[in-house]
Amino acid sequence: MSASPEVVAKGTSTSIAWAALGAESCASSWAPSLPLTGSYTPPALQAATSYTVTCQGGGASVSQQVTVQLAPACVTNCFTKRWIYFYGGIAWGKKTANADFNKLSALIVNAAALGYN
Repeated sequence: MSASPEVVAKGTSTSIAWAALGAESCASSWAPSLPLTGSYTPPALQAATSYTVTCQGGGASVSQQVTVQLAPACVTNCFTKRWIYFYGGIAWGKKTANADFNKLSALIVNAAALGYN
């Protein structure tokens, strides 16, 4: 049994997967009957949540549990607006021949890829 991902942002979900080889039946904390192999996508999480699958077969019962944690709301950068600072001169009419313009263009592309807005 596994969760992917095991840590999610509040208000997002995860995928719970399980496989029970040799079992006759399975049940879970979210459904009274499950296929022996499958996956489940729970509703958006508002808190850390544990999921349990219990399978039976051959007179034995086995339970597995996985807990999905919430990521901290703010880990490294808590700003909603992120800006870049560029010192240089750009000439609009000579944009392709201007080294500062080309440097700024590359900086903007890289910053956007990192989530700057």
